[in-house]
Amino acid sequence: MGIVVDKDLKEKIVGVKRLGDRIIAIKLVVGEEIIYIILAYAPQTGLVESVKSQFWEEMGGLLHEIPTSEKIFLGGDLNWHGGDLNWHVGTDNRGYGSVHGGQGFREKNELGDTILDFALAFDLVIAITALKREDHLITYKSGIGRSQIDFFCS
Repeated sequence: MGIVVDKDLKEKIVGVKRLGDRIIAIKLVVGEEIIYIILAYAPQTGLVESVKSQFWEEMGGLLHEIPTSEKIFLGGDLNWHGGDLNWHVGTDNRGYGSVHGGQGFREKNELGDTILDFALAFDLVIAITALKREDHLITYKSGIGRSQIDFFCS
């Protein structure tokens, strides 16, 4: 996994951090702003629970290291794939109004609460929940299957 950076931003990179093969972060200084761009790929269905827990612990540890005055853009596949295990944050944002824009795909499930709780803990807004059209909310299509698996937070 890696992050492609425009050549004009290359000189603005002041740090790169890789956590295993599932998380990478770059730190940029753009004008007066310090910006972290984080790409993450959550463990998939079938992996042991300890691998999944380690991923979320590493994500949390990384975000704890970033001062609140600095900007975070987190993107990637934060979803477990397979059957009913897809995470859905749904359309209901009760209790999550500060991180959920009120739009979503399907009904929220327990696994969706994990992403919402994570966003709430780190004051991240789940950008895709602000989109209005269903075809913009769907990030994965295969045959007749549709799901929302890629989340972008800031």
